Amino acid sequence: MAYDVNKYLTVSGNYRQIWELEKGEFEPEYRPHLNASLKYELWGFKLEDRNRLEYRAFDSKSGSMRYRNKFTVKYPFKIKDFELEPYVADEIFANLDTVAFKRNRLYAGLGVKLIKNVKADVYYLLQSSKKSGHWTNINALGLKLKISF
Repeated sequence: MAYDVNKYLTVSGNYRQIWELEKGEFEPEYRPHLNASLKYELWGFKLEDRNRLEYRAFDSKSGSMRYRNKFTVKYPFKIKDFELEPYVADEIFANLDTVAFKRNRLYAGLGVKLIKNVKADVYYLLQSSKKSGHWTNINALGLKLKISF
């Protein structure tokens, strides 16, 4: 649920539940979070700075707070009837209980408006995570379908 404060600021509150494979079993994680997104345009580019504060609750261990900041640059244009939106984004993850950066995500993608209220994104993601003092990378291709109503 999102609320546009004005054309530059959107605030929202969300909940997400995920399951992650840990030691051969899927462990649930419960994530309520608050977002504040600043949006503006400069020289035809759309810039967005999303700030997220999330609480991470688990069944098997104590919870923690995390701050996430995702900065996105988009350049929308049209080819015939297709509305295209190439973009790049970087997202940092900071654990607030230990004041440490634990993850970074770099995105490059293309958004396409398919029909009214339906948009698709295809993107590449490079995720770097720090565990036990070492950084590891994951490369992924993603597809996102967004339906607005």
